[in-house]
Amino acid sequence: MRLPIIADNRGDITLFDSVDAAERYLEPVDIRNQEYELFDSEGTILCANISKDHRGVERIKLERDDSMSPDQSRLCRKLSAYLQELGLDGGANCSLSDLVQRVGDFAKER
Repeated sequence: MRLPIIADNRGDITLFDSVDAAERYLEPVDIRNQEYELFDSEGTILCANISKDHRGVERIKLERDDSMSPDQSRLCRKLSAYLQELGLDGGANCSLSDLVQRVGDFAKER
């Protein structure tokens, strides 16, 4: 998986600097309700699996969804729409890496 991890919660985008940070942030109830679409920074689609640790506490484990091809254009559309929703330049002609960088820069400014 290529960082950052990108979580799309119905148009609200969150970037994570590590897989561990994403796994700790995501909640099992939201995964069950399919609240998120998850990607790495190259558009690889990720699966969030729920398991229980030795104490019975539910944990999230992110893995590549090898049944799906990376979808860079879909992720570009999502990131561009998010930036436009914020009133920022959505960069219709930007590369995926540029869009990820712009969203990351915005998140750091918050």
